Amino acid sequence: MVTYILVLKYVDEDVFIEKEELISQYSNFPDRKKNLFFEKSSQWANAVLKGGASTNKFISTDKEKQTINLYQDKRGGRQYTYPMKKLRRTVLSSATAEYPTAYVVKKEMMSWMILQLEVSDMRKSDDFETRHNATLSETGKYLAATAYRLALENDNDKFYQTLVNKLSALVDNIKSIEVEKDDKRSFLTLFLKFRDGMELPARYLSDGTLRFLALAVLVQDNKSGNLICLEEPENGIHPAKIITVINLLRDIAFDTKSKEIDLLNENLLRQVIINTHSPLVVREVPESNVLVAEIKEYFDEKYDTKYKAAIFRPLNNTWRTNCIPEFYDYKVRALNLGTLLAYLKGENEENEVKTKEKKVKERQDVKENLKLF
Repeated sequence: MVTYILVLKYVDEDVFIEKEELISQYSNFPDRKKNLFFEKSSQWANAVLKGGASTNKFISTDKEKQTINLYQDKRGGRQYTYPMKKLRRTVLSSATAEYPTAYVVKKEMMSWMILQLEVSDMRKSDDFETRHNATLSETGKYLAATAYRLALENDNDKFYQTLVNKLSALVDNIKSIEVEKDDKRSFLTLFLKFRDGMELPARYLSDGTLRFLALAVLVQDNKSGNLICLEEPENGIHPAKIITVINLLRDIAFDTKSKEIDLLNENLLRQVIINTHSPLVVREVPESNVLVAEIKEYFDEKYDTKYKAAIFRPLNNTWRTNCIPEFYDYKVRALNLGTLLAYLKGENEENEVKTKEKKVKERQDVKENLKLF
Protein backbone atom coordinates (compact mmCIF):
# COMPACT_ATOMS: atom_id res chain seq x y z
CA MET A 1 0.00 0.00 0.00
CA VAL A 2 1.42 3.34 -1.06
CA THR A 3 0.18 6.90 -0.98
CA TYR A 4 1.03 9.39 -3.74
CA ILE A 5 0.73 13.10 -2.96
CA LEU A 6 1.14 15.86 -5.54
CA VAL A 7 0.71 19.56 -4.75
CA LEU A 8 0.83 22.08 -7.60
CA LYS A 9 1.03 25.86 -7.40
CA TYR A 10 -0.02 28.40 -10.00
CA VAL A 11 2.20 31.47 -10.20
CA ASP A 12 2.40 34.08 -12.96
CA GLU A 13 0.32 31.96 -15.34
CA ASP A 14 2.59 28.95 -14.90
CA VAL A 15 2.24 25.71 -12.92
CA PHE A 16 4.98 24.41 -10.62
CA ILE A 17 5.37 21.37 -8.39
CA GLU A 18 5.38 22.38 -4.74
CA LYS A 19 5.34 18.90 -3.20
CA GLU A 20 5.58 15.34 -4.48
CA GLU A 21 5.66 12.25 -2.29
CA LEU A 22 5.33 8.51 -2.71
CA ILE A 23 5.34 6.76 0.63
CA SER A 24 4.55 3.36 2.10
CA GLN A 25 2.62 3.95 5.29
CA TYR A 26 1.95 0.36 6.35
CA SER A 27 4.54 -2.33 5.68
CA ASN A 28 3.08 -5.41 7.41
CA PHE A 29 -0.09 -7.33 6.62
CA PRO A 30 -2.06 -6.60 9.85
CA ASP A 31 -1.52 -2.84 9.50
CA ARG A 32 -2.44 -2.85 5.82
CA LYS A 33 -5.61 -4.86 6.45
CA LYS A 34 -6.60 -2.72 9.44
CA ASN A 35 -6.26 0.50 7.46
CA LEU A 36 -8.52 -0.59 4.64
CA PHE A 37 -11.71 0.55 6.31
CA PHE A 38 -14.22 -0.70 3.75
CA GLU A 39 -15.95 -4.04 4.12
CA LYS A 40 -13.91 -6.94 2.73
CA SER A 41 -13.68 -10.70 2.98
CA SER A 42 -10.60 -12.37 4.46
CA GLN A 43 -10.16 -14.21 1.16
CA TRP A 44 -10.04 -10.92 -0.76
CA ALA A 45 -7.57 -9.34 1.69
CA ASN A 46 -5.29 -12.37 1.61
CA ALA A 47 -5.27 -12.38 -2.20
CA VAL A 48 -4.61 -8.66 -2.63
CA LEU A 49 -2.45 -7.52 0.29
CA LYS A 50 0.86 -9.16 -0.49
CA GLY A 51 4.52 -8.28 0.03
CA GLY A 52 6.09 -5.62 2.18
CA ALA A 53 8.27 -2.56 1.74
CA SER A 54 11.86 -2.30 2.98
CA THR A 55 11.65 1.47 3.07
CA ASN A 56 8.81 3.88 3.77
CA LYS A 57 9.57 6.47 1.09
CA PHE A 58 10.16 6.28 -2.63
CA ILE A 59 9.74 9.98 -3.53
CA SER A 60 10.17 12.87 -1.09
CA THR A 61 10.36 16.66 -1.17
CA ASP A 62 13.10 18.68 0.56
CA LYS A 63 11.65 22.18 0.86
CA GLU A 64 14.84 23.70 2.28
CA LYS A 65 16.99 22.50 -0.59
CA GLN A 66 14.14 22.87 -3.08
CA THR A 67 14.66 19.37 -4.43
CA ILE A 68 12.59 16.24 -4.99
CA ASN A 69 14.29 12.90 -4.36
CA LEU A 70 13.63 9.54 -6.00
CA TYR A 71 14.75 6.45 -4.04
CA GLN A 72 15.38 2.83 -4.94
CA ASP A 73 13.41 0.27 -2.94
CA LYS A 74 16.29 -1.26 -1.00
CA ARG A 75 17.81 0.62 1.92
CA GLY A 76 21.00 2.43 0.94
CA GLY A 77 20.03 2.13 -2.72
CA ARG A 78 20.57 4.73 -5.38
CA GLN A 79 18.98 8.15 -4.89
CA TYR A 80 18.35 10.65 -7.67
CA THR A 81 17.79 14.32 -6.88
CA TYR A 82 15.79 16.71 -9.06
CA PRO A 83 15.92 20.53 -8.64
CA MET A 84 12.33 21.71 -8.25
CA LYS A 85 12.83 24.88 -10.29
CA LYS A 86 13.77 22.91 -13.39
CA LEU A 87 10.96 20.37 -13.19
CA ARG A 88 8.31 20.56 -15.89
CA ARG A 89 6.77 17.20 -15.11
CA THR A 90 6.43 14.94 -12.08
CA VAL A 91 9.32 12.85 -10.80
CA LEU A 92 7.03 9.81 -10.86
CA SER A 93 6.67 10.14 -14.63
CA SER A 94 10.45 9.71 -15.04
CA ALA A 95 10.68 6.54 -12.88
CA THR A 96 12.27 3.53 -14.59
CA ALA A 97 12.56 -0.14 -13.64
CA GLU A 98 15.59 0.79 -11.47
CA TYR A 99 13.04 2.17 -9.01
CA PRO A 100 10.54 -0.73 -8.92
CA THR A 101 7.82 0.63 -6.63
CA ALA A 102 7.70 4.07 -8.28
CA TYR A 103 7.74 2.41 -11.70
CA VAL A 104 4.84 0.09 -10.83
CA VAL A 105 2.81 3.05 -9.53
CA LYS A 106 3.57 4.97 -12.73
CA LYS A 107 2.42 2.06 -14.93
CA GLU A 108 -0.70 1.63 -12.82
CA MET A 109 -1.67 5.28 -13.24
CA MET A 110 -1.02 5.07 -16.97
CA SER A 111 -3.62 2.28 -17.17
CA TRP A 112 -6.40 4.48 -15.77
CA MET A 113 -9.24 5.21 -18.21
CA ILE A 114 -11.24 8.41 -18.30
CA LEU A 115 -14.20 7.38 -20.42
CA GLN A 116 -15.61 10.13 -22.60
CA LEU A 117 -17.80 7.96 -24.77
CA GLU A 118 -18.55 9.49 -28.17
CA VAL A 119 -21.43 7.87 -30.02
CA SER A 120 -19.85 8.83 -33.36
CA ASP A 121 -16.89 6.57 -32.54
CA MET A 122 -19.03 3.72 -31.23
CA ARG A 123 -21.22 3.74 -34.34
CA LYS A 124 -18.28 3.18 -36.69
CA SER A 125 -17.34 -0.20 -38.16
CA ASP A 126 -13.78 -1.32 -37.44
CA ASP A 127 -11.07 -2.58 -39.76
CA PHE A 128 -10.78 -6.37 -39.52
CA GLU A 129 -7.02 -6.11 -38.87
CA THR A 130 -7.62 -4.32 -35.54
CA ARG A 131 -9.25 -7.41 -34.01
CA HIS A 132 -6.14 -9.03 -32.51
CA ASN A 133 -5.27 -6.45 -29.82
CA ALA A 134 -8.36 -4.28 -29.87
CA THR A 135 -9.41 -2.64 -26.61
CA LEU A 136 -12.15 -0.11 -26.12
CA SER A 137 -10.70 3.41 -26.32
CA GLU A 138 -11.66 6.21 -23.97
CA THR A 139 -14.09 7.53 -26.59
CA GLY A 140 -15.59 4.11 -27.29
CA LYS A 141 -13.68 3.53 -30.51
CA TYR A 142 -13.09 -0.13 -31.45
CA LEU A 143 -16.32 -1.28 -29.82
CA ALA A 144 -17.00 -3.82 -32.58
CA ALA A 145 -13.38 -5.03 -32.79
CA THR A 146 -13.10 -5.40 -29.00
CA ALA A 147 -16.32 -7.43 -28.84
CA TYR A 148 -15.04 -9.58 -31.73
CA ARG A 149 -11.72 -10.22 -29.93
CA LEU A 150 -13.43 -11.12 -26.66
CA ALA A 151 -15.75 -13.53 -28.45
CA LEU A 152 -12.72 -15.27 -29.99
CA GLU A 153 -10.80 -15.41 -26.70
CA ASN A 154 -13.77 -16.77 -24.76
CA ASP A 155 -16.68 -19.04 -25.51
CA ASN A 156 -18.20 -17.25 -28.51
CA ASP A 157 -21.85 -18.01 -27.70
CA LYS A 158 -21.42 -17.41 -23.97
CA PHE A 159 -19.82 -13.99 -24.53
CA TYR A 160 -22.58 -12.72 -26.80
CA GLN A 161 -25.30 -14.22 -24.60
CA THR A 162 -23.88 -12.35 -21.60
CA LEU A 163 -24.13 -9.11 -23.59
CA VAL A 164 -27.73 -9.97 -24.52
CA ASN A 165 -28.62 -10.71 -20.89
CA LYS A 166 -27.24 -7.38 -19.70
CA LEU A 167 -28.69 -5.29 -22.52
CA SER A 168 -32.12 -6.96 -22.15
CA ALA A 169 -32.52 -5.08 -18.89
CA LEU A 170 -32.36 -1.87 -20.93
CA VAL A 171 -33.86 -2.75 -24.33
CA ASP A 172 -36.84 -5.07 -24.91
CA ASN A 173 -37.13 -8.02 -27.31
CA ILE A 174 -33.43 -8.51 -28.09
CA LYS A 175 -32.73 -11.89 -29.64
CA SER A 176 -28.97 -11.73 -30.20
CA ILE A 177 -25.90 -9.52 -30.52
CA GLU A 178 -23.26 -10.29 -33.12
CA VAL A 179 -20.23 -8.73 -34.75
CA GLU A 180 -20.32 -9.50 -38.46
CA LYS A 181 -17.45 -9.29 -40.93
CA ASP A 182 -17.96 -7.62 -44.30
CA ASP A 183 -15.67 -9.78 -46.47
CA LYS A 184 -15.59 -7.31 -49.35
CA ARG A 185 -14.44 -4.34 -47.26
CA SER A 186 -12.91 -6.29 -44.33
CA PHE A 187 -15.02 -4.33 -41.85
CA LEU A 188 -16.42 -5.49 -38.50
CA THR A 189 -19.91 -4.20 -37.64
CA LEU A 190 -21.86 -4.78 -34.45
CA PHE A 191 -25.52 -5.79 -34.95
CA LEU A 192 -28.51 -6.06 -32.63
CA LYS A 193 -31.12 -8.59 -33.75
CA PHE A 194 -34.66 -8.50 -32.38
CA ARG A 195 -37.29 -11.22 -31.95
CA ASP A 196 -39.53 -9.63 -34.60
CA GLY A 197 -36.80 -10.15 -37.22
CA MET A 198 -35.50 -6.56 -37.28
CA GLU A 199 -31.71 -6.10 -37.39
CA LEU A 200 -29.96 -2.84 -36.50
CA PRO A 201 -26.25 -2.07 -37.02
CA ALA A 202 -24.47 0.05 -34.39
CA ARG A 203 -24.85 3.22 -36.48
CA TYR A 204 -28.63 3.14 -35.93
CA LEU A 205 -28.61 2.47 -32.18
CA SER A 206 -29.50 5.16 -29.66
CA ASP A 207 -26.86 7.02 -27.65
CA GLY A 208 -27.91 5.36 -24.40
CA THR A 209 -27.87 1.86 -25.90
CA LEU A 210 -24.35 2.35 -27.29
CA ARG A 211 -23.03 3.69 -24.00
CA PHE A 212 -24.57 0.76 -22.15
CA LEU A 213 -23.11 -1.73 -24.66
CA ALA A 214 -19.64 -0.22 -24.23
CA LEU A 215 -19.85 -0.69 -20.46
CA ALA A 216 -21.16 -4.25 -20.88
CA VAL A 217 -18.12 -5.06 -23.03
CA LEU A 218 -15.79 -3.59 -20.40
CA VAL A 219 -17.26 -5.93 -17.78
CA GLN A 220 -15.89 -8.91 -19.70
CA ASP A 221 -12.55 -7.41 -20.79
CA ASN A 222 -9.69 -8.14 -18.40
CA LYS A 223 -7.40 -5.93 -20.50
CA SER A 224 -9.31 -2.77 -19.64
CA GLY A 225 -7.96 -0.20 -17.20
CA ASN A 226 -7.72 -0.87 -13.47
CA LEU A 227 -9.43 2.44 -12.74
CA ILE A 228 -12.33 3.52 -14.93
CA CYS A 229 -13.74 7.05 -14.60
CA LEU A 230 -17.03 8.00 -16.20
CA GLU A 231 -18.94 11.26 -16.32
CA GLU A 232 -22.72 11.23 -15.89
CA PRO A 233 -23.54 7.57 -16.65
CA GLU A 234 -27.24 8.45 -16.70
CA ASN A 235 -26.90 10.35 -20.00
CA GLY A 236 -29.23 8.97 -22.64
CA ILE A 237 -30.84 6.55 -20.16
CA HIS A 238 -34.53 6.56 -19.22
CA PRO A 239 -34.92 7.41 -15.49
CA ALA A 240 -36.66 4.06 -14.92
CA LYS A 241 -33.48 2.29 -16.11
CA ILE A 242 -31.00 4.12 -13.87
CA ILE A 243 -30.73 1.13 -11.51
CA THR A 244 -29.80 -1.07 -14.49
CA VAL A 245 -26.85 1.20 -15.29
CA ILE A 246 -25.72 1.32 -11.66
CA ASN A 247 -25.77 -2.48 -11.44
CA LEU A 248 -23.68 -2.67 -14.61
CA LEU A 249 -21.08 -0.28 -13.18
CA ARG A 250 -20.92 -2.38 -10.03
CA ASP A 251 -20.27 -5.44 -12.21
CA ILE A 252 -17.19 -3.69 -13.65
CA ALA A 253 -15.71 -2.93 -10.22
CA PHE A 254 -14.18 -5.66 -8.07
CA ASP A 255 -16.23 -7.09 -5.24
CA THR A 256 -14.20 -6.82 -2.04
CA LYS A 257 -16.75 -8.88 -0.12
CA SER A 258 -16.57 -11.88 -2.44
CA LYS A 259 -15.07 -15.12 -1.13
CA GLU A 260 -14.54 -16.40 -4.66
CA ILE A 261 -11.27 -14.74 -5.60
CA ASP A 262 -10.10 -14.85 -9.22
CA LEU A 263 -8.14 -11.65 -9.77
CA LEU A 264 -7.31 -12.54 -13.37
CA ASN A 265 -10.78 -13.35 -14.67
CA GLU A 266 -13.93 -13.24 -12.55
CA ASN A 267 -13.11 -10.58 -9.95
CA LEU A 268 -10.62 -8.21 -11.55
CA LEU A 269 -8.95 -5.67 -9.30
CA ARG A 270 -10.80 -2.71 -10.82
CA GLN A 271 -12.36 0.44 -9.44
CA VAL A 272 -15.03 2.65 -10.97
CA ILE A 273 -15.40 6.37 -10.22
CA ILE A 274 -18.36 8.32 -11.60
CA ASN A 275 -19.53 11.87 -11.26
CA THR A 276 -23.17 12.77 -11.59
CA HIS A 277 -25.63 15.62 -11.19
CA SER A 278 -28.58 13.24 -10.93
CA PRO A 279 -30.36 12.73 -7.58
CA LEU A 280 -31.76 9.53 -9.13
CA VAL A 281 -28.25 8.07 -9.28
CA VAL A 282 -27.21 9.23 -5.82
CA ARG A 283 -30.36 7.82 -4.21
CA GLU A 284 -29.59 4.32 -5.49
CA VAL A 285 -25.85 3.86 -4.80
CA PRO A 286 -24.51 2.45 -1.50
CA GLU A 287 -24.15 5.20 1.12
CA SER A 288 -20.42 4.66 1.65
CA ASN A 289 -19.77 5.19 -2.08
CA VAL A 290 -20.97 8.79 -2.08
CA LEU A 291 -18.71 11.84 -1.92
CA VAL A 292 -20.36 15.24 -2.41
CA ALA A 293 -18.22 17.97 -3.98
CA GLU A 294 -18.41 21.46 -2.48
CA ILE A 295 -16.51 24.60 -3.46
CA LYS A 296 -14.96 26.44 -0.52
CA GLU A 297 -12.95 29.66 -0.37
CA TYR A 298 -9.65 29.74 1.53
CA PHE A 299 -6.95 32.29 2.29
CA ASP A 300 -3.29 31.46 1.67
CA GLU A 301 -1.15 33.48 4.08
CA LYS A 302 2.06 32.54 2.28
CA TYR A 303 0.91 34.11 -0.99
CA ASP A 304 -1.52 36.60 0.62
CA THR A 305 -4.32 35.58 -1.68
CA LYS A 306 -7.75 33.97 -1.67
CA TYR A 307 -8.42 30.82 -3.62
CA LYS A 308 -11.21 28.34 -4.15
CA ALA A 309 -10.88 24.58 -3.84
CA ALA A 310 -13.15 21.57 -4.12
CA ILE A 311 -13.60 19.42 -1.05
CA PHE A 312 -15.34 16.06 -1.01
CA ARG A 313 -17.63 15.25 1.90
CA PRO A 314 -18.78 11.69 2.75
CA LEU A 315 -22.07 10.84 4.38
CA ASN A 316 -22.03 10.53 8.16
CA ASN A 317 -21.72 7.14 9.89
CA THR A 318 -19.96 5.46 6.97
CA TRP A 319 -16.44 4.04 6.91
CA ARG A 320 -15.20 7.12 5.08
CA THR A 321 -15.70 9.33 8.14
CA ASN A 322 -13.41 7.05 10.15
CA CYS A 323 -10.49 6.66 7.78
CA ILE A 324 -8.52 9.91 7.92
CA PRO A 325 -4.85 8.79 7.87
CA GLU A 326 -2.40 10.49 10.22
CA PHE A 327 -0.35 11.96 7.38
CA TYR A 328 -3.28 13.98 6.00
CA ASP A 329 -3.15 17.62 7.03
CA TYR A 330 -6.89 18.22 7.00
CA LYS A 331 -10.04 16.83 8.59
CA VAL A 332 -12.93 15.75 6.42
CA ARG A 333 -16.30 16.56 7.92
CA ALA A 334 -19.44 14.69 6.96
CA LEU A 335 -22.00 16.28 4.67
CA ASN A 336 -24.75 18.30 6.32
CA LEU A 337 -27.99 16.27 6.28
CA GLY A 338 -30.05 19.27 5.17
CA THR A 339 -27.83 19.72 2.12
CA LEU A 340 -28.25 16.06 1.21
CA LEU A 341 -32.05 16.09 1.59
CA ALA A 342 -32.46 19.25 -0.49
CA TYR A 343 -30.35 17.70 -3.24
CA LEU A 344 -32.21 14.37 -3.24
CA LYS A 345 -35.58 16.11 -3.40
CA GLY A 346 -34.37 18.39 -6.19
CA GLU A 347 -35.78 21.36 -4.31
CA ASN A 348 -34.46 24.90 -4.01
CA GLU A 349 -36.91 27.37 -2.51
CA GLU A 350 -34.95 30.35 -3.84
CA ASN A 351 -35.34 29.16 -7.43
CA GLU A 352 -38.90 27.86 -7.60
CA VAL A 353 -40.53 27.96 -11.03
CA LYS A 354 -42.93 30.93 -11.04
CA THR A 355 -46.29 29.89 -12.44
CA LYS A 356 -49.95 30.16 -11.49
CA GLU A 357 -50.69 26.78 -13.05
CA LYS A 358 -50.62 23.65 -10.94
CA LYS A 359 -47.26 21.91 -11.19
CA VAL A 360 -46.88 18.18 -11.64
CA LYS A 361 -45.53 17.76 -8.12
CA GLU A 362 -48.56 19.60 -6.73
CA ARG A 363 -51.11 17.16 -8.16
CA GLN A 364 -52.89 15.34 -5.36
CA ASP A 365 -52.46 11.92 -6.97
CA VAL A 366 -48.73 12.58 -7.38
CA LYS A 367 -48.37 13.74 -3.78
CA GLU A 368 -50.09 10.61 -2.54
CA ASN A 369 -48.17 8.12 -4.67
CA LEU A 370 -44.72 9.53 -5.36
CA LYS A 371 -42.31 8.42 -2.66
CA LEU A 372 -38.87 9.97 -2.80
CA PHE A 373 -37.33 7.87 -0.04
